[in-house]
Amino acid sequence: MDSCIICGGRQSYFYELFFSPELPTPHGGPLTVSTEDGADGGAGVGSVAASALSGGADAAAVAAAAAAGGIGSAKMDMPPTVINRADASVTVLNPLRNRVLLRRLERKTLVLDLDETLVHSTLRPAGEPDLELRVHIDSFPCVFYVFKRPHVDAFLRQVAAWYDVVVFTASLHQYANPVLDALDPDSELIAQRYFRESCTLLPTGFAKDVSITRSDGDLAKAVLVDNSPSAFMINRHNAIPIETWQSNVNDEALLDLLPFLNILRFVDDVRSILSLRVAR
Repeated sequence: MDSCIICGGRQSYFYELFFSPELPTPHGGPLTVSTEDGADGGAGVGSVAASALSGGADAAAVAAAAAAGGIGSAKMDMPPTVINRADASVTVLNPLRNRVLLRRLERKTLVLDLDETLVHSTLRPAGEPDLELRVHIDSFPCVFYVFKRPHVDAFLRQVAAWYDVVVFTASLHQYANPVLDALDPDSELIAQRYFRESCTLLPTGFAKDVSITRSDGDLAKAVLVDNSPSAFMINRHNAIPIETWQSNVNDEALLDLLPFLNILRFVDDVRSILSLRVAR
């Protein structure tokens, strides 16, 4: 099936990053999943089902089994995600006939970096940029040539249906705000924006405290996707590293991330999965 990727059909970059059969679960405890028809709004993606888990299912084991193709167990059935490579459309399959409603799914917060994660910008003209941005920074006129990462528009539309999306960047707001306006012209996808002044400057660089992106400060329900290791220094157990992007037109990292994010939104505490990377 060359035209699509099925979560469970291959061990992707993100699977390799987090899962190892010998690892403990630092934020352990049973993994519970939730589902409700139409909770995400929209046919296909909204119709998500998950079977009840009888206690004792380890978070790492459940998520690893789902990512590695362990679909069909009598105790666990996570929804596979199918991504059509031709148009980046996303479908969540429902393999269950008798769907089980455990409880209403509480939306989590997905915090996304901007530069080298969603876009790449340069001060020198090169190729055909998606956006030519003219701004003043400290009274100096600047021209930025902004290139969108492949599939970024489809990625943002999909994750906005699953999560409350926040962009947290170490860039200045004079530059970042117009770029985000271009990515989300109708202000429907990105709920909040945080800029350099919200970062914490450490010796290693700018770090991001994702607890400020939620009114309740609940780190169990916040995920940070960033290409910079410095960004994770405050909340390492909430981090998903993504490869730095600058110019590869064949890049598919955002598409590869979607099946992982689809599974992660069903976890009570995202750190039960994301902390496994730190344990390695």
